[in-house]
Parts: sequence; C-alpha cells; structure tokens
Amino acid sequence: MFRSDITNEVSHFRKCGEFAIKVPWPFWNRSINLAVSAMPVREGGAIIITMKSLNTGEWFGHKVEAMENCEESNVHFCSAYIETISEN
Repeated sequence: MFRSDITNEVSHFRKCGEFAIKVPWPFWNRSINLAVSAMPVREGGAIIITMKSLNTGEWFGHKVEAMENCEESNVHFCSAYIETISEN
C-alpha cells in the first residue's frame, strides 16, 4: 500500500478514505475511495461497520477525485460486525 488517507471526517462514525496499492507489471496500480460508516450496538461491546466505494463527485461537500495512474476499484457494499470478546 502506498497511500492510505482519511480525506474527510463528518463524525467519529462517518469518514471517507482514499487507499492505493502497487501491483506488479503488467497490471496498473489500484486505488479506491471508500465511504465508511459505523454504529455501536446497544447491548455489549460491538460495532457494525459498512463500506462502499465512492464515484467521482462530492461526498458531504468533499470533492472525490480518481487518483492519477491508478485503475479504480469498486466495493459495491461491505459490512462487518465486530465484537469485543475480552479486555485484551
């Protein structure tokens, strides 16, 4: 990975990030702009996270642009349920 930035932060639970990885020749490097939202679960120490890729345009007033010299990747929809199982 040669780039990993939070490009916009609306709240602690809603952020936009830009990520890029290098891949070997003859392929093009890959990049993605992700919108990430999280929500704590009321019972227990858990959180639900959802992610999807952003197209070029705007996201909460933040301009989203494709990265130069990279092929755009897409995440149509991704979610995760993360639960604390111990203090450690």
